Amino acid sequence: MRSGATDGSQPAMSPNSKRILAGSLLESRLDIADEMSSPITSALGPLSGNATGAAPEVVYELRVLDRNRSKEIWCRSLPMTAKRLIEPGVPIHLVSLRTDWTIRLSPRILGMAIIALANQKGGVAKTTTVHALAEGLAELGQSILAIDLDPQASLTYACGIDPEALPESINEVLVKRTNLAEVIVDAGMFNLAPSAIDLAGAEIHLMTKTGREFALAKALRKIESDYDNILIDCGPSLGILTINGLTAAEYVLVPFQAETLSQRGVGQLLETIEDVRSYTNDNLKVLGGIATMFDGRTNLSHQVVDSISTEYKLEILDPPIPKSVRVAEAPGFGRSVLTYAPNSKPGVAYRQLVQTILGRL
Repeated sequence: MRSGATDGSQPAMSPNSKRILAGSLLESRLDIADEMSSPITSALGPLSGNATGAAPEVVYELRVLDRNRSKEIWCRSLPMTAKRLIEPGVPIHLVSLRTDWTIRLSPRILGMAIIALANQKGGVAKTTTVHALAEGLAELGQSILAIDLDPQASLTYACGIDPEALPESINEVLVKRTNLAEVIVDAGMFNLAPSAIDLAGAEIHLMTKTGREFALAKALRKIESDYDNILIDCGPSLGILTINGLTAAEYVLVPFQAETLSQRGVGQLLETIEDVRSYTNDNLKVLGGIATMFDGRTNLSHQVVDSISTEYKLEILDPPIPKSVRVAEAPGFGRSVLTYAPNSKPGVAYRQLVQTILGRL
């Protein structure tokens, strides 16, 4: 989690005031006595708007933690919009603070969630979509973690990271119970929990363990508050790794290729989601389907989208992602299509899709 810092160029404040920076997290010890009111002076700058220039909705979560930062004593959300942020110098008052408490103010765009992207059929642009959504959310100022839960490590490769050069990956988290924070790497605009080929053996290992479906969910508990949104790239199977992803998630997105064979895969996945709801995660919600490699010139693409929506009562999120060679080229440069070809049709579509998803969280 990135720590905020005060700007030395700002005017001096009273000893009991703390300056808050927009788009970052601030943790600060308060040197004040019990039962005293302490103003936290804001120095909030403008936040980035979305692709259309509109300001995103923002919630500032103000948390009071104990000395070890392990117990939340008090929390309050302060809703506001990016166009109407409180002016610099306007205090936020906290009462009944102790000298051994820590405050944490974290600006978060509405729609904080853990989202799994799953489809057991390969080649549906699932990894491409995770990569693009991670960068699209990061462009809005969000702190994002992407988890590569595929032994093929496609997302790790797409981020320009060589899995074979990494000392640890998500495999060690699931198999050896390594702290998730220890394997996270910087992927540029977001953080990544990388994968490696060793993860292929994790399914066999986990099958012998009690509570195997909850391994990832348990690992996430220690770090989930550090991020605004967490995206899980599930592998092309319905095995224990995908079940782990669905069990840890609050929402699931279903990318599918706008071609005939995609229909069967979507139906099987939705059946698995119902099983997960019944046994390991009754709060899992299907956020919608994402039509990828969509060719609007053909009747087939439109027919497949309409058929999946009608047959499975699955909401298809707008817009569909157009087919383009730019999408295929981007991973070779360790980038998503958003930064490789930002003005391409897929790049524009993915940014619009980010807004659609945020509106449904």
